[in-house]
Amino acid sequence: MTKIKNFFKGHKKLILILAVIAVGAVGAKSLFFKAEDGLQITKTDAILLEKKDFEIVVSEIGEAVSEDSAMVYAEKQLPVKEINVEVGDEVQRDQVIAKLDDSMIKQQIALKQAMIASNNKSASAQIKSAKDKLKDANKNLEEGTNSTLIAANNAVISAYDQWQSAEKSYDDYRRSLNMGYNDQLLQQDSLAETAQDSLKATQLNYNQSLEKYNSLQRSISDNSANLRNANMRVDSLKDREAALNSRINELTSRVEGAGAFKDVSALEQQLLDIDLKLNSIDRTAPGADSLVSNLESRRKEIWDQINMNSNEDSFAGVETELESLKQQLRDVQENLLSVQGDVTKYEAEIETAKKQLESGQMEIEQQSLALEKAKKDLKEVDEQRQKSDLTRKDQLETYRKNAEDLKSAYEGALRNLDVAEAAVKAEINALKSNVSLADAGSDNSVNSVDLKNLYEDLEKTVVKAPISGTVTEQNMIKGQVPANYMAKIDTVDRIIVKSKAKEFDINNLKVGMTADITSDAIGKTKVFKGRVESINPTPVQGMNEGPSASKEVFYEVKLTIEDRDNLIKPGMTLRVKYIFERQKDVLTVPLNAIYQKKDKDFLLYVEDSKGSVEIKEMPVTVKSSNDYEAVISSKEKLEGIRVITSPDKFTAGTKVTFVEEEMTDE
Repeated sequence: MTKIKNFFKGHKKLILILAVIAVGAVGAKSLFFKAEDGLQITKTDAILLEKKDFEIVVSEIGEAVSEDSAMVYAEKQLPVKEINVEVGDEVQRDQVIAKLDDSMIKQQIALKQAMIASNNKSASAQIKSAKDKLKDANKNLEEGTNSTLIAANNAVISAYDQWQSAEKSYDDYRRSLNMGYNDQLLQQDSLAETAQDSLKATQLNYNQSLEKYNSLQRSISDNSANLRNANMRVDSLKDREAALNSRINELTSRVEGAGAFKDVSALEQQLLDIDLKLNSIDRTAPGADSLVSNLESRRKEIWDQINMNSNEDSFAGVETELESLKQQLRDVQENLLSVQGDVTKYEAEIETAKKQLESGQMEIEQQSLALEKAKKDLKEVDEQRQKSDLTRKDQLETYRKNAEDLKSAYEGALRNLDVAEAAVKAEINALKSNVSLADAGSDNSVNSVDLKNLYEDLEKTVVKAPISGTVTEQNMIKGQVPANYMAKIDTVDRIIVKSKAKEFDINNLKVGMTADITSDAIGKTKVFKGRVESINPTPVQGMNEGPSASKEVFYEVKLTIEDRDNLIKPGMTLRVKYIFERQKDVLTVPLNAIYQKKDKDFLLYVEDSKGSVEIKEMPVTVKSSNDYEAVISSKEKLEGIRVITSPDKFTAGTKVTFVEEEMTDE
């Protein structure tokens, strides 16, 4: 064997080259060994995907122990005189299970009693006096007639009443503030509401005065514009009136001249004057359109007259035109009177508005002063309310402080009562001591102590069960002094399992979690249901000590057993399988069948059919997993396909044919 090892050490490179060649040969054989219908693979390389149960579990070793156990020891080194139990007997707490030989102790008790009786012949009067005082003190305490306690109790009652009265005053005042029916608070609210209403009314009056003033200004502006337009119309109408009068005079002269030819030079001069006026008019000014219209009409009349005067045959229609012009003159004069009336009206309205404007300015100033005063009054009310709030807060704090002080006084009275009760009890204890001293005067104190100790030793000869349970061990022999514990008692009716859990699993364990429990002694097919009852938060001591200690950290876990059928006994070694997760009827695949691309999970699969099939790729979602398999889901159909268990050996798109047996290298 040594020579073989040395050979391998000395030919590492050669062996490595041979291994590479061998692997290449096998791979080449796999590549070139194809049937006509594709690469041949065995069915072990592709498992049929079916629904099954899935579990995430951790298995540990545990031990069955009694929930409670106790060793029974003898308190006196004396021979066993009586044995009352056997292994398997059920006992109750304080039940006598054995008795020791007490004959020597009883002889010592009889001797001490005789010695004490001989000394009890004196001090009877002293004893009686001490007992009478003690009796009176106990009577006063029981009937409540002790003066010290009465005074202390009355002080407690008085302090309690004062404290409760202060608490009520505090609660009443606090409630009146919170619910808003406090007199001071209501008064402040009323003042604030009045000031707010006054401010609103004053603001309204100020706004109305301001609007009235602005309305007067608008009226003056409008009337001024109207006045300007009316004056322009007056000027236009006067010009029209003058033109008509001139034309009428001319026509009248012509009619009177009966065909006399008149020089048109004067009319041409009038036509020239009208053209000059038209060129000088600002067409954008108010009333300019009316003035332009009148001048153009007058220009046409003069032009017609020039044409008429230049032709002597046109005098036939002069009389008709003259009548028309006279009618136009009358219309112009009527319009002129109306427009002049408008001018007078607009001037009067402007003058009246200006007088009212002065009055409105004074009214605005008065309303502004009133508004400022209303704002100031509201601010003063708010400031006064803030001060009042602070005052009420201080008053509430005073009530609270007074209640706390009276509570402290009440607690002090309770302490004084406790002190008084302690003093009375101390007095009674002192009287009891006096009685004891009087009794001791009739007896030797050493003998009394010895007698007391002997009675205690006598009680120790009776051995009792410290707990209720079943006797599982019995180590007593009648007539012999017990060398070790006399018996062992266990509560076999309630068996628990002590197990352990690794530090990596402890955070997944929870109280109430279920577990499957089996025992090699009973049979692995018999599964008991367990439930985690407690988990020790600190590591189990002693597991990581010693030269060969493991570095793993363990925590103790206690489990209860359901329906154990009395088959599990204390001391049995058990197997505990903690069930972290259990799913029914889910699709699972081996972990090595899943591979990743671009942070996504995939698997290779083929349709479950005979003949040649093509390997396909499918994206899947891993929902849960344990150490060897995973629960998967996919948008594609999963049932009835065969999953390739070694995806690193195959690629999608390859055609394969299933064979029953795995190929060999023959």
